[in-house]
Parts: sequence; structure tokens; C-alpha cells
Amino acid sequence: MLATMLAERGVQLALGIVLVRAGASKARAPWIFVAAVRSWGLLPERVAAPFVRGFVAVELSVGGGAVIAGLTGRGSAVASFVVFAAFVAFSSGLFLIRLRTGVARCGCGPGASMVRWRTVGRASALACVAIGPRLGYAVAMG
Repeated sequence: MLATMLAERGVQLALGIVLVRAGASKARAPWIFVAAVRSWGLLPERVAAPFVRGFVAVELSVGGGAVIAGLTGRGSAVASFVVFAAFVAFSSGLFLIRLRTGVARCGCGPGASMVRWRTVGRASALACVAIGPRLGYAVAMG
């Protein structure tokens, strides 16, 4: 039981660090992510900057919460799962845009690359890791 609890805390801490690093990268160079959002053509241009601010705020707050949950044992993996599940949908959509137009940069920071199937796979794996312990616990408890 102790090993399971420590593993879950470690997972939460690691996921939190991933989200905080991703949010910090976008916060350091927001114009890169704004340019990428505009290039996708999914939002009106005037909405791109507020969208980026909100996106970064969610990444940083959920990531910070996951770090705290990992360090203190308080909190839930559900918020991390929701964010990573949204990333799966988001990256899948961008991948489809790339297939259609040939261009879809992720905008995740300086040197941001094109969205590839690996991007979708990574987001999917992180979503599974985020919710895995909760699903296992729910199944075990019946």
C-alpha cells in the first residue's frame, strides 16, 4: 500500500513538472504560441492572445496543483487527466490540420516543431499515466 501511494505521488509530481515546464515555456515566449494559434486558422485573430493567456494559466495552475499533490499527497489526478485528455483532442486536431494543409506548428516554445503522430501519442500516454492509478484503484475497490 505504501509503495502504491509513493508511486502515485511520484506520478503526480512528474506530471505536474511536465505541465509547469510546458506552461513556463509558453509564458517565456508567448508570441510564438500566439503566432502558431493564428496560423491554425481555428480562432479569430483577435482571440489568439487571450486564448494563449488562458491556456498558459491552466497549464501552470493544474501543473502547480499536481506538483503540490505529488509533494503532499493531497489532491487528485483527475485535473491532470482532463488537461492531458484535452491535449490529446487538441494535438489530434492539429495533426489533421497538418495533414490537410502541410503546416501545423505546435507553438510550444522556441524551436517548436510540427505536430506529428508522436505528439498525439505523447499526449495520449500522459493522459493514461495521469488517470491510470485512479482507474486501478476504482477497479480494485469494485
